[in-house]
Amino acid sequence: MIRFLWNTLTRFSKTVGCILFVAGLGVAGWLYNQREPTIDSARYREPATLMDRISRLNTNYGNAQRLVIQFKGTGQFPPEYSQAANKPQFLQRYSESKDFAELRAELSKVSNGKSAMQQFVMTRFETLISEIQKKLLDHAATVKSESTPSPAPEESPAPTPAPPPDALNFHLKAGQK
Repeated sequence: MIRFLWNTLTRFSKTVGCILFVAGLGVAGWLYNQREPTIDSARYREPATLMDRISRLNTNYGNAQRLVIQFKGTGQFPPEYSQAANKPQFLQRYSESKDFAELRAELSKVSNGKSAMQQFVMTRFETLISEIQKKLLDHAATVKSESTPSPAPEESPAPTPAPPPDALNFHLKAGQK
């Protein structure tokens, strides 16, 4: 009787094990088929704000270049400020790592160009200020030479008054008593 129960239990467990194995294969196959939608949902989706900000950056950078050139009054940047003349080239879409590496490189160029434009403007201000300072100093020198004041007569120091003789006598008489 024990042998009979043992054989029945063994056959039952083998059957359940086979059924679970086949069910496991079925679940694995189902999960394998579901991987593509899961990967697609986890993929990078470019937000609209990224492209909007890149577009605004490109526009603002171009406007800044035009304003700086107009301020200086030249048609182009001098060779020492060549980084300021950089025209950024942004991609239409950013979806892979290499695209973001290119974006980082372009943003670095924009940053360097911004620094070059700032230096360009500061040099212009320093030049204008030094020219104004030189003109003011020259004008001050001419005004000073035109209006040289005549020397005022020197006054001799006033003598200190001597004490009246009665005061001296009073002190002497007071000391004798």
